[in-house]
Amino acid sequence: MRAERRICGVILTYHPELAALRHLAERIINQVDAVVVVDNTPARSLQEQIRATVRDSTYIPMRGNQGVAKGFNAGIEWARDHDFTHVLLLDQDSLPGERMVHALYHGEMQLLGQGVNLAAVGPAFSDPKYHVIRPFTRTEKWRVRRFHCAGAEDPAHIQVDFVISSGSLIRTAVFATAGLLEEGLFIDYVDIEWALRARSRGLHSFGICAATMEHSLAERAVTFRWLNNRSVPVHAPLRHYYYFRNALLLYRRPYIPVIWKLRDLGMLVLKAGFFSSVPRPRLARFRMIALGLYDGLFGHSGPCRWQPINAEANLPPA
Repeated sequence: MRAERRICGVILTYHPELAALRHLAERIINQVDAVVVVDNTPARSLQEQIRATVRDSTYIPMRGNQGVAKGFNAGIEWARDHDFTHVLLLDQDSLPGERMVHALYHGEMQLLGQGVNLAAVGPAFSDPKYHVIRPFTRTEKWRVRRFHCAGAEDPAHIQVDFVISSGSLIRTAVFATAGLLEEGLFIDYVDIEWALRARSRGLHSFGICAATMEHSLAERAVTFRWLNNRSVPVHAPLRHYYYFRNALLLYRRPYIPVIWKLRDLGMLVLKAGFFSSVPRPRLARFRMIALGLYDGLFGHSGPCRWQPINAEANLPPA
């Protein structure tokens, strides 16, 4: 007999905007069976405000900023200990559609019914700054194929390399095979590493077109008129350290497909040139990119061990 579905929503926070957090909690509370807020915020005064904002949820404070992977893992472990069948991972800067969870679970049931060995399902999402739904992507031979839900071959579900952690619905039983998120990465590439590791163990990720979500990719964006007004998300310089370091760490892993590594490496070179020369502060960005590449080459993981310059902006949760 199939166990009754019990979904635990896991919201990860770090210095959240309280009004947005309240909106997120209110949006998701009736779509799941319980909500756990895992808080990486170190300030006690803000912790109390967060606890009051999500008073209908279970609140788990971490000891300072422990990173995305460790925070989500704490929520996953809580859900497993309390016999939930699924976790729904959410960042504080996401806002699920009103029927997102229903669509994700329905898509999951369809895929399982077809005999798919499933890792995770995730929604189509748009950044509210751009108002454009991001395509799902899958690496095929030497190219990356993009799938837009409008006009997709199978609009119900699309096999992808990975789904972003925020909005992903995962059966708790899957972690016994795939393992938990890798805490040493701290932030950036966490969802990619987990999905590709799961795929190496025979588990596949799918995007569900009927499930929708808003999700902020970065604090700001640089828009280029000469590229048809295309916008590029821009994070604080410290995030570049993690992005470039973790990319190199993944390239060392034998279970990451060679084609995926080569494609990602090409993009990494382009991004290194762009972020160290276009958006300000250029010196801080160049420095953090160089330090990230250095630590990636020598296999350093965990929190950044270098002191950022110019009092760089606080690190968001994802």
